[in-house]
Amino acid sequence: RAAPIPYGSQSFWQPEEGEMPTMGELPEYLMPEMDRARIGELTELGMGAGMGKLRAGLGSALRET
Repeated sequence: RAAPIPYGSQSFWQPEEGEMPTMGELPEYLMPEMDRARIGELTELGMGAGMGKLRAGLGSALRET
């Protein structure tokens, strides 16, 4: 763990010798296409238990009328 920096002072990192490292080129980012069917499927899975109770309640309410 580094020592705390006193309030009001600034710290600067300086390399000891030589050049600063370079990052190079970034690869091209290809954004995947949106799959609405998969999003709907995952949404249903996430709501599974709650939706089951809701459907059961709705079904029992409809049978009573």
